[in-house]
Amino acid sequence: MAFSKEYTHWHLTPGGWIVGDARTDFSNFFDAPIPDNRVLTIVYEEIMSSPFSGLVKSEEIIYEIDDKNLIKELREKFPKDLYISTPE
Repeated sequence: MAFSKEYTHWHLTPGGWIVGDARTDFSNFFDAPIPDNRVLTIVYEEIMSSPFSGLVKSEEIIYEIDDKNLIKELREKFPKDLYISTPE
């Protein structure tokens, strides 16, 4: 079991990034509905295996539509740095 495992699901829509489900170590689980108009969903994770190890950050695409041109257009319009934050 990891010492710390936090994650946030981020959904890209035509209006920008929308926060989805999230889990942080020192707060309640954040449950959010999946937007009907999402084109891409990414899970962003931060894992620390022990108090003495470094923090490992990763992101994984867990859903995407077939229209890769639309995804590319929206990712350029809404850069990924905008979604790397934890919901309050």
